[in-house]
Amino acid sequence: MRLVGQTLTTWLLAELAIRRGWRWPLQFAIVANLAVLGLFKYVDFGATVLEQVSGLHFAKASLILPIGISFYTFELISYLADRLRGTAPRYELRVFGLFIVLFPHLIAGPIMRHNEIIPQFAYDPLRTGAAEWIGRGLVLFLIGFVEKFFVADNLAPFVDPVFTQAISGAPTLTSARSDRWPLRCRSSSTSSPIRTWRWASG
Repeated sequence: MRLVGQTLTTWLLAELAIRRGWRWPLQFAIVANLAVLGLFKYVDFGATVLEQVSGLHFAKASLILPIGISFYTFELISYLADRLRGTAPRYELRVFGLFIVLFPHLIAGPIMRHNEIIPQFAYDPLRTGAAEWIGRGLVLFLIGFVEKFFVADNLAPFVDPVFTQAISGAPTLTSARSDRWPLRCRSSSTSSPIRTWRWASG
């Protein structure tokens, strides 16, 4: 609900700026988006730092960090900044909203520019080459599946004791090296399904 509200508010302020020729709604929207990001990600951290510096007690907000908040907040700000420079077109709410909530980059990034994604919405999903994209996507998914369940999970019993030992003392070169493959495989298994969706959708 907060994602929808943030997207709708940003679009409405951009519309106001376009129709009235004002710049302040765009500037206000940028500040507001940064404030939302700061509230969820840094307010408790700031309170902890102030407690350590001043010795006083500050109440914690203990807010649950929304998934993907950094990605879509900076995508909103990127669009607003381009509007300020006069290099971004006006988008319909439906198209703008789809760009922000697009599943693959919402949860795993990267931060995408509106002019890279929105023009692709007009493409025919069944155009020439669709079978090839779907096939490539399925191969990526299979690679990620194998890396997660057959490589990373089987290496974990050997790597975890090394890191348990390192916690009680100085990290060793062995612990640094031993995590390389499990970490790579787990990261790949997370990104591969997202890349699969991207390939399959063209």
